[in-house]
Amino acid sequence: MATPNDVTGPVLVERARALVPALRERARAAEELRQLPDATIQDAADAGFFQAYVPKRYGGHEIDFRYGPQITRELARGCLSSAWVISFLNQHNWQLALFPDSAQQHVWAKRPYMLAPTNIVPGGTATPVAGGYRVSGKWPWSSGVMHSDWFVATTVVPGEAAVQDERYLLMPIEQTTVLDVWEVSGLAATGSNTVIVEDVFVAEDMQVSVAGMLDGSAPGFSVNDNALWRVPMVLLLDFNSLIAASVGAAEGALEIFIEETKGKQISYGGGAAIDSSAMQMRVGRAQLKVTSIRNLFDVTLAEIDDRTRARESLNEFERIEMIALGTHIIHNARWIVDEICEAAGSSINFLSHPLQRMRRDLNVLASHGLVNFDRGIEAYGKVLLGRDIPTEAIR
Repeated sequence: MATPNDVTGPVLVERARALVPALRERARAAEELRQLPDATIQDAADAGFFQAYVPKRYGGHEIDFRYGPQITRELARGCLSSAWVISFLNQHNWQLALFPDSAQQHVWAKRPYMLAPTNIVPGGTATPVAGGYRVSGKWPWSSGVMHSDWFVATTVVPGEAAVQDERYLLMPIEQTTVLDVWEVSGLAATGSNTVIVEDVFVAEDMQVSVAGMLDGSAPGFSVNDNALWRVPMVLLLDFNSLIAASVGAAEGALEIFIEETKGKQISYGGGAAIDSSAMQMRVGRAQLKVTSIRNLFDVTLAEIDDRTRARESLNEFERIEMIALGTHIIHNARWIVDEICEAAGSSINFLSHPLQRMRRDLNVLASHGLVNFDRGIEAYGKVLLGRDIPTEAIR
């Protein structure tokens, strides 16, 4: 049997591919439950996904970056909500590796991965006190919280500096309160409820500066020197979860549409769907779009991975271009699924049908602030026209 350190990226991608049928089977029940079934979390743990971005010295797999998003992509072919949660829980382990080493030891000593939600936008404050911070706040959109044992609070440390001091602070989930508010039209199975923290003490070594994670000065960089942790954080978060999941959802929707079309009769005398020129054109267009976004996705992942493994920094223009490429991929994934659903007939509107769920889930995914299409393309266009690069666009 392979030890944790023997597990490679391709092995994890193949395990994700093997889970697709089970995820499709559980998708409706997960949506009704408003969180992932325990069986899905257990399958992900057994497959080793949560250790993908954990250092080998703590029992992790420490895979090459290019494989992490491919895990997400495969899972999304089965259930977009499942891919969303698993990918977020994965990448939060990547972030933990940038905390002080004492925090890593504390969390990973009991188990070689943590399950913890966090947010990009600060939802509270961290007031300095002797030995650490007192933390209070409210964090909505906490994906994966229903299965978590830790919480990473994104906070602002009060001060008079022109640029606010943002920190990630780590605490046991038992020190928080979870509000059951996740009543949404899409990604319902993610259980992304709201977390409340009221005056919780967090020790100094259980926090890290967000700026340090972005500029390479966080303490974890000194002990985790693998190229995996040199991938720019926003690119890793975007491609590992949101962008990868959109590609997989488009692929999965097309697979389901083609299979159903083969046995479908068009109502009102339309005959076999497989013989309809309109259906043939829909399938052809959708497949070309899927191939184009998949190829763009693969090429961009390889570029990021190759450059960071070679210790070459991605400059600001390259990073903003990659963010724009990601929003373009998501925008086209939505087009693919919309095009499929438009042709698939009224029967897909039953809540039991996977296509309507994929469509709703993908629409909610595309509304995430990190991948807003208008903002991403606007920033890219500004740069192409010679305007200054907006700093907030490449954080």
